[in-house]
Amino acid sequence: MIVGEIYYFPTNQAAGYTTRDKYHLYLCEGDWRTQGRVFLFINKSNSYANGYELTRADYPFFTRPHSYVICSGLFVYSQEDLDEFGPQRMGRLTPAHLGELCRFIEDSDTMPGRDAQLACQVLHRFR
Repeated sequence: MIVGEIYYFPTNQAAGYTTRDKYHLYLCEGDWRTQGRVFLFINKSNSYANGYELTRADYPFFTRPHSYVICSGLFVYSQEDLDEFGPQRMGRLTPAHLGELCRFIEDSDTMPGRDAQLACQVLHRFR
């Protein structure tokens, strides 16, 4: 997996659902605090106003005109989980969008500090 790649797979981490198919944005391999592979969710709505907007015009695999990278926290999956879920690679964020996402996270106060620091550290290298 490469920073900025977008995957589609079922998750057991979506609030209010036992499992749900979701788009995920891959960030990195975790550190000693976040062991596993680290992702951000991509939602079809921005109900909590904490999402960075992506459009189907830029990413035609999305089913809706607008989707949102949710910046409230990181989601971590073990390799065993990913093997079970079978993520499908759908595409990759452009370098420009990676940079904008980094600035969005830096300017937002919704992601816990440690999570924001990890996300931006990774995104800074790839924008």
